[in-house]
Amino acid sequence: MTKGETKVPIVPDGGYGWIVCIAALLSNCIISGFALSAGVLLVELLKNFNEPVSTISLILSLRTGLNLCVGPFVTILLKRFTHRKIIIVGGLIGFISHFSSTYVNRVDVLILTYGVLGGISLGMCFFAANVIVGHYFDKKRATAVGMAVCGVGLGMFIFNNVTEMLLQHYGLKGTLLLSSGIVLNLVPLGALVRPLKYKTVSECEELQVIELDSVEKDGEHLKGKEKLENANDEHRMELCPDKSPEKEGTESNDGKSSSKNIMTKCLSSMNLDLLTNTNMLLFCMIVLIWASQHTVIYYLPYYAISLGMTRSEGAIFVSLIGISWVIAKLLSGVYSDVFHIRCDTVLVVALGIATLAVITFPYCTNFWSIIACTVVYSLSVGTVIPIRLTMVADLFSSKYITSGFSLILFFNGIGYTIFPPIFGKIYDATESFPVLFRVNGAIYFFAEIFTIIIIIRRKMGKK
Repeated sequence: MTKGETKVPIVPDGGYGWIVCIAALLSNCIISGFALSAGVLLVELLKNFNEPVSTISLILSLRTGLNLCVGPFVTILLKRFTHRKIIIVGGLIGFISHFSSTYVNRVDVLILTYGVLGGISLGMCFFAANVIVGHYFDKKRATAVGMAVCGVGLGMFIFNNVTEMLLQHYGLKGTLLLSSGIVLNLVPLGALVRPLKYKTVSECEELQVIELDSVEKDGEHLKGKEKLENANDEHRMELCPDKSPEKEGTESNDGKSSSKNIMTKCLSSMNLDLLTNTNMLLFCMIVLIWASQHTVIYYLPYYAISLGMTRSEGAIFVSLIGISWVIAKLLSGVYSDVFHIRCDTVLVVALGIATLAVITFPYCTNFWSIIACTVVYSLSVGTVIPIRLTMVADLFSSKYITSGFSLILFFNGIGYTIFPPIFGKIYDATESFPVLFRVNGAIYFFAEIFTIIIIIRRKMGKK
């Protein structure tokens, strides 16, 4: 590559990209399927271990939360390895995590094997699989991402019932053993994820591409040639962080020093400078609060049992959340790509409905009323999932997809990790499910306010 030239990815925006999208969908199905079977597993773990709800829920919250918190670490790995290799290695370690948990008889060890090791390894797969979909598409990105993350809801629908069936026939240890074999399927799915091909173009040609793709955003034109040139420079750095031979040599020379500063590199991979943008900071708070929706996923089966229903009926409720999420995520892509509704508008409506739905749960005391409330709640909450990625591109442009999504998932993962044990403590103290749901609704109300502030600020042209 000569001076004045740079490498840019060839974005298929279709073709083999749909194979990658399907691989990501199935990966999400497996990863999130077991993670979001937490409500069914919580009941079984409480039967097997004489521990408080808050302690048991910590196992499951780490398993889910670390899936997202490892985003900055995976971003560093993506500078040296392909998405394919990370998914394959993560799948192998995830298999070891589930398999080793079969022989664990102590809660503290299970926290390490199933919670920490499983969360980190499968988080590697989750992050790499979802990010590569964003890079394989441009104009159809919202639809492709929405399709890929449908695997989360599909996994909930399938694996809650599968987990319940396995627990009935094989118990906790047998379920963990069989789940390890299912997790191993991430290896061939990772093999389907081909790295993107790059082409060499002159800086002049790339400038024209950036002008077409980035100058006009939400109907407003960037002003000034300087902004365009700065956006062009940042675009090149973000899309090709490790493809330049010069940079590869630099990173290899600094390999020893970088290993001593892993925390610094994790922080830099998240691009914390994005938090200087007030809208981005508010959105991070929104996804942190939104993660409290796991209160329903974790405790709805337990709530059903307290009303005299069976664990199988509790599993049906969570499975219903999963299938509703699939519908909601597909609709989310349609709202954006077909009807051209702004992401922040969809977000504020979805959070408002979710707030009303979650505070209604205490008034649902029979099977069908819980079914109705669950459908409304999950359709609204599920709409938010693909918006996490598209909002980053909407706020900044596609050049910040990897670092921005890493930051969003990190805050999301913190919420997934801390909220279930917090609500477990509340239940241990009050032994009241209505209190849990009402507190959850109050927290959602703050996310609604933050979203309204973002909409107002964007209309005023503020960042």
